[in-house]
Amino acid sequence: MKRLILLSLASLFVLPSETFAAAKADFGPDAAVATLEGITLQASTRPRRGSAPGAKSKLTRDGTLPALLPRLDMAIPKETDFFYADARGVALYTYDKDVEPGKPTCVDDCAKAWPAAIAPRGVKASGAWSLITRDGGAKQWAFKGKPLYTFVKDAKPGDATGNGAQNGLWHSVAFRPTTDIKLPAGFAVDVVRRLNGQALVDAGKRTVYFFDGKAPPETNCKVSSCVVRWTPVAAAEIARPVGDFTIVTAADSTRQWAYKGKPLFTFSGDLVKGDAHGEGVDGKWHGMVLSRYFMPADAKIDYDLVRGAMLTTSRGLTLYRQGVSDHSLDNRSIPYARPGTPSIARAVGVAAECSAQCLKSWHPFTAPASAKPSGYWDIVTREDNGARQWAYKGHPLYTYAGDKKAGDIAGNDVFQLPAFDETKQSDALWVVGMEQGAALYWAFMAP
Repeated sequence: MKRLILLSLASLFVLPSETFAAAKADFGPDAAVATLEGITLQASTRPRRGSAPGAKSKLTRDGTLPALLPRLDMAIPKETDFFYADARGVALYTYDKDVEPGKPTCVDDCAKAWPAAIAPRGVKASGAWSLITRDGGAKQWAFKGKPLYTFVKDAKPGDATGNGAQNGLWHSVAFRPTTDIKLPAGFAVDVVRRLNGQALVDAGKRTVYFFDGKAPPETNCKVSSCVVRWTPVAAAEIARPVGDFTIVTAADSTRQWAYKGKPLFTFSGDLVKGDAHGEGVDGKWHGMVLSRYFMPADAKIDYDLVRGAMLTTSRGLTLYRQGVSDHSLDNRSIPYARPGTPSIARAVGVAAECSAQCLKSWHPFTAPASAKPSGYWDIVTREDNGARQWAYKGHPLYTYAGDKKAGDIAGNDVFQLPAFDETKQSDALWVVGMEQGAALYWAFMAP
């Protein structure tokens, strides 16, 4: 029924086929990159308050409490829960005693506990990211002019144990890429997953677009048969320019907002928050992305009418992750479709590594030798053959042998009973609760 409802809503607009094509987003004027090579985004390994193992969970429809839920009820990290980390996934820190931009003061004995965050060779600075040349020629990362460091006690991805150390002198750097942008009333910046970044939205949370050409065509059809409508984002009579936002005169002589000289519009085909169906229409309309996320060259984001944004290979093959399911609800397996914290994702991967028989159906999404982790994308080294495999928010990614062409998703909700290596069970299985009778399942990876 849900699928029929969604299809019916979409059919009201009869949008051109390009509207729902794979999103290969162009970005807004001078869109900043959220991370550079070797800078990753991680969520804390510690669950939020109230989400520790044993915490109360919502009852099921028949009043029973699934055995797995107390262990899997870890808070799903929001975008604002992530912090900047190095290629290993451990936190990057600033030091309050560094008061002069580009001048690190943590040296000698201090640097033994707080080593400088050294950038990979050949990387170029961009946006808020800069490089400091240290004695000896090494390049140290700086963010918004503040030198960055790591902490020797951080051992695994997601660790940020030095945050607040030395009476608050040390701070992990929270992921807030758009906080410096001045916005007029009626605008906000929100994550638009199909656009792979943080984009401008209006007061109704609708994605805001610009026309990538000399001048926008006539946008507002004045006949009832018009099915594709671009509406100028109106500026009130009392509105005044703010930062990079200016006011221009629209085709109908009304006042219209513009960003960095580009007039702004909304699209009639966007029905709910997060929609970006106007991306790429006529090859000229694009969402106003202010901060773009890293994407490997051999990956992209596709769009499905029912499932929404999905990560795929560059050829359009669906990318999958492993999760867990519980069999305690009416003896049926109920998958937990929302991915948990990256730490849980890594625990599942350790507890039930896909190898041997599993690899006949599930093919690791390999990373080239030259690839470097960035943003939500990490690279893990497989134990069976040493190959490098892409992971997204902690989830190692795979394609499915049953998917033959772009758009196929035959591997979604496929279940299997895991075979474990006894030497790896202790911590990982306690987290995922496999002793409670769960199975592994495969689900498409949403960005």
